[in-house]
Amino acid sequence: MSSTESPVVELAPLREMLRLYCRALSERSVDLQDLRQLIDKNIGWLRDDVATSDGAAIFLPDVIERFESRNENFEFLKVMLTQQAAHIEFGSFEFQFDRPSTRFTDWRPRLEPPPDGHQHHHDHPTPTELTRFFRLFPNKLLALDIFSIVESARIEARVIHEYRGIAPVYRSMRERVLALRPEIIFLPAREALLELLIRVSLGQNGALKVPAECKGAAIDAVRLLRAACARGATVEDAAEATLRIDAILSRVANEFLEENQFAVFHFEDTASSRSNRSKCSSRWEDALATGEVLALWSSPGKPGAPLPLPFDSLRLLRATPRFAGGIPSEWPPAVAGGRVEGSAPATREKAYLSPQGIDYRGEFKPELAQLLSKPQSNAREQRKALMPEELAELLKSRHSPKPKDPEEESEEQDPQIERMVQNLMRELERRDPRMQSVQQRPWFQSDDNAGPLTANQADTFIYDEWDECAGGYRSRWCKLYEKVMPAGDLNFYRETLFNYAGLARRIRREFELAAPELHHKEKRLPDGSDHDLDAAIEAMVDLRIGVSPSEKIFWRNHKAERDVAVAFLLDMSGSTGEAIGRAPGASQSGDGAEPRDRAPRRIIDVEKEAIVLMIDALETIGDRYGVFGFSGHGRDNVEFFVIKDIDEEFSPEVAKRIGRAGPLHATRMGPAIRHATSKLHGQQTRSKFLFLISDGRPQDRGYSQESAEKGYAVQDTRMALIEARRDSIHSFCLTVDKEGNDYLRTMMEDFSYEVLADVNELPLRLPQLYRRLTM
Repeated sequence: MSSTESPVVELAPLREMLRLYCRALSERSVDLQDLRQLIDKNIGWLRDDVATSDGAAIFLPDVIERFESRNENFEFLKVMLTQQAAHIEFGSFEFQFDRPSTRFTDWRPRLEPPPDGHQHHHDHPTPTELTRFFRLFPNKLLALDIFSIVESARIEARVIHEYRGIAPVYRSMRERVLALRPEIIFLPAREALLELLIRVSLGQNGALKVPAECKGAAIDAVRLLRAACARGATVEDAAEATLRIDAILSRVANEFLEENQFAVFHFEDTASSRSNRSKCSSRWEDALATGEVLALWSSPGKPGAPLPLPFDSLRLLRATPRFAGGIPSEWPPAVAGGRVEGSAPATREKAYLSPQGIDYRGEFKPELAQLLSKPQSNAREQRKALMPEELAELLKSRHSPKPKDPEEESEEQDPQIERMVQNLMRELERRDPRMQSVQQRPWFQSDDNAGPLTANQADTFIYDEWDECAGGYRSRWCKLYEKVMPAGDLNFYRETLFNYAGLARRIRREFELAAPELHHKEKRLPDGSDHDLDAAIEAMVDLRIGVSPSEKIFWRNHKAERDVAVAFLLDMSGSTGEAIGRAPGASQSGDGAEPRDRAPRRIIDVEKEAIVLMIDALETIGDRYGVFGFSGHGRDNVEFFVIKDIDEEFSPEVAKRIGRAGPLHATRMGPAIRHATSKLHGQQTRSKFLFLISDGRPQDRGYSQESAEKGYAVQDTRMALIEARRDSIHSFCLTVDKEGNDYLRTMMEDFSYEVLADVNELPLRLPQLYRRLTM
């Protein structure tokens, strides 16, 4: 890496390339979206530094800066993306409870308790098929952790086998992760076995320390993990392996052990040690895997002595008609009487904690993803029957289970969970009209057959869209979400003023030169702030010649207020993340010293620099102004960001928002222009202006991605500008797209526009145009 190259990898300029990469992998279209957008919804995802998926789209951090080299950061991004794409491609979110596995005899149907009244389970639908599965477990947190490890390992094994080109990068990433994993001997016994599974899933073999008394449990768990990762294994195999590993680990007390209580074991050779098991009987595990329970019940060994049976095996026996209610009396009453919540009591047992995550595997939320992506296993009728209590239970899945006392049950809900439930219900309502399986979704999908949209939450607005072919509006066609831009820091604002100090002084001076035009010196008044010298002299002359002088010998300044409101509308589409050349020195325009580098410099940075200089100048003359950004993805998700509202006073908070603005998604200009127009419409000023700053043509899904639609998008944008003109708003478009003349001649016919040959001219040119148009 050269000394000047930044190690930071930004998502925006790579988004389209990565989208094509995902499409090549999975042979289906998968949206790549900004992770912050998902987290801000507050529906269950929390981490802002690792990738995730909601079952249909993949969400990535906007910046990767973990390592010291750009190449390492890019490899991390690539592996994260591949892992999430593989979850979608290889069916992690398409789990069906009743679908058979391929590697195991299925426990699921036999473990599921019959519902009250002996009704079929479909009469009592769960939020998702995975929810139905996790209800089989007494400790859902442990089960979810096991399933996440096994399923992620299955996906990873499949990727390494089928996509050999990325396998070396995966292996390198695994080595990095293994070097940072906690030592097994420092963990309590149950968590130590879970850490063992993680290390094996990361490819670590050879000598590993495990609790000596749990060596048999460790062998069984590793063997099950590897079976679930074999070629051809499915998500249902991962579920069956989870059931068996949970049965094993739940028997292990989660207590800290001394180092001498750990033994070294070589995990390449699992078969030779099967005769030396201590906690869990291999014969019972194999019998339950194949269904040969009755044969082993009377198996010879010690006559009359039952084999050590894992507690989940007991539950399986109880669920079998022949053994229902027939567990032998010598088994502990706690087991015979109901579900076993864990192993035998231990004085040193610690509360179970989830293992440290593996960052490149991302944040895996299988239940939430299945709920939101609406696979075919969850019909819309079931979705409509969802109760908030069920969603709350789903969202609580990452919390450790607590024993319930029926006499002390509390109706209190965690306020954070309540907010998440409300947000999740709104998100499901928003998605429901267009919910689709990701199966072979076409690259472009027409909205022709979709219907009008509705606004169901605060700060949501519905707008018509102009259809040139039909010669009329599509009623209630676009949904716009107005959001206040989150605060960043002040560095961008301060550095811009410092870097462009010479240019900033010049712009302020030019604006101030217009200020005298705003003040009129009114002379010959009967009173005022000072004497009018000419009138006073005339009065003295009149007195000398005996003429009665005029009393109007004073003057005062009469200030004519500028009656202007302006909205600046910034394009925040993904393409504004494109890197550009080094910033030109201000001295090239005769404005002072050259700005310092702020690498990597992007189109959006130049847009923001221009806005900073405009704000600095506008604050000197008192014009009312607002600064807004827009992006979005699809007609039902147009985003309108308020950086500074028109009636809002400038403040450090506003300056911080400018620094936060960055490239996002697509460019559906029509709704954004209509919303900016509505804000200007509410201003009681004589003159209103709208400045649209963009880097390209209007483009969005179902708007202009196909060649036949490009005219549609241009004509809708033109109609939005015509609507603004009807409200006496003067519009101006400033673009840095060198090919802008091709479509601007049509889009901006009868309107003013300018195409900049060099994007770096924007900070200088925007104030010049503003002064020319408004003063």
